[in-house]
Amino acid sequence: MTTVGTIIRDAWVFGILPEDETCEGWNYDRIEVVYDKVTEPWAPFGHMASRLPEKLRQHHARIYGDAMQAARAAGWYPNVDDEHAVRGRVRRGPPATGAEGPRRGHPRCGANILPLERT
Repeated sequence: MTTVGTIIRDAWVFGILPEDETCEGWNYDRIEVVYDKVTEPWAPFGHMASRLPEKLRQHHARIYGDAMQAARAAGWYPNVDDEHAVRGRVRRGPPATGAEGPRRGHPRCGANILPLERT
């Protein structure tokens, strides 16, 4: 789940690239052209999937859902912002089990946050 991957998936959503185009071997200049093409159709929606028309929103959800599922199956877990990491409130890796109890997803970034320890 990289920035370039997001550009490519957005290009799939808007029909700029066919869904079987992975852009493997492409140089930065070609990716930048795709980025410019993707930015234009996003603008009326404020670059927010929730503002897309229903058909595009469903298409976006399928493409990104499939990508997240494949990434997690390959061992990827979402990055978290540095604010939480600096505070030591984030545990990276697979979901906790056992004595630690369940994790909660941060409402903004989805980070897995363990309850704060009382000091």
